[in-house]
Amino acid sequence: MDTVEKLRDFIASELYKKGTPEELTPDYPLFEHHIVDSLGLLVLISFMEEQFGVVFEDDELTPGNFATIDAMARLIERKRVPSPDWREEGGSGAWRYPSSVMWS
Repeated sequence: MDTVEKLRDFIASELYKKGTPEELTPDYPLFEHHIVDSLGLLVLISFMEEQFGVVFEDDELTPGNFATIDAMARLIERKRVPSPDWREEGGSGAWRYPSSVMWS
């Protein structure tokens, strides 16, 4: 199941009680149609952080990033891409910490 499907299924089961999951297309405006409100947004952010292993910064918590399922999926995918501080190890596709990272 891809990111869009996971988001759609969660929204359909937890926030969207009036219709079917199929109505929640990737570009369906969630705020405009009152699918997501302020409390729903907190529930959704918590789900996204837990399900996808991402942590959102305050400056990422903007209406545009959560307006549609597609916008949320793009945000998640951006967060999952290793930052420039990470280096690929030997072309194996495995990522490792830079040598400057110290563990206490």
